Amino acid sequence: MNDLEKIKAELKREILAEISNDMPSRKNVDSLERIKTKYFYGPNMNDRHNGSRMQKLFGNDQHRVWDAVRTLTRIIFDKKNQGQLTFADQDEVERVCDSVCYLVCSLKAEMLKEDT
Repeated sequence: MNDLEKIKAELKREILAEISNDMPSRKNVDSLERIKTKYFYGPNMNDRHNGSRMQKLFGNDQHRVWDAVRTLTRIIFDKKNQGQLTFADQDEVERVCDSVCYLVCSLKAEMLKEDT
């Protein structure tokens, strides 16, 4: 990517971020949805949360874990609402969200091992 393309990409992100300040929160951000599928969806799509990694670790509280992960990701990117994450680098959003999920899983597994 040359300098002109970098400047164009940065300007585009800034313009879209400015426009998004007036936009309502968007529920689905593709990069977040990919990570949610990875950690929060099990093998059975009819009962998709049953059997997921997070369900095995957190049971019925897995939805609270997702809310926290999504919020932390938004805060890390300094965005006022989830919809603004659509204007951030999606590879980075996915990487950060995946790292947070991995950390949460690791910590919970470690705590469960200590309890046994």
